[in-house]
Amino acid sequence: MTKEQIFTEIQNIVSANPVLVIGSGASVPYNIPGMNTLAAELKDFLGANPYKNPDSKKAVHEFIENLNHGMGLEKALLNTKATDEVENDIVCKVWNLIEYADRDVYIKILQVLILQRFVYEHKLPLSAQHLSDIFSRLHKHFYCRQ
Repeated sequence: MTKEQIFTEIQNIVSANPVLVIGSGASVPYNIPGMNTLAAELKDFLGANPYKNPDSKKAVHEFIENLNHGMGLEKALLNTKATDEVENDIVCKVWNLIEYADRDVYIKILQVLILQRFVYEHKLPLSAQHLSDIFSRLHKHFYCRQ
């Protein structure tokens, strides 16, 4: 396979599916589920789903066994030959798990940006230290677990 073919294949994969950046830890302070939570949720969800297709049953069993034997989520997914049915269920479940947390982060960021714009447009006589304290408190309130 040439470099161009590899890059084309990567672009096709990325544009066809949601992409998770695995292992970065960037999602943790925003309450977006991490890999352990996603693995547990997928294990419960897929295990409770009564697949009729024998290949789907086999893929789910293989995936759960990989997780039960200590394999991480990424490796368990890569080592499982999932049917389209199981793959679609995985994508939908992950999307449902991250959608609300992702939307909350977006809304909170917008709130901070709106406050910044309000302070700037109304030329409020706040010192840089005062603004820093406000944004620090907002950040702690919105993003940090209590």
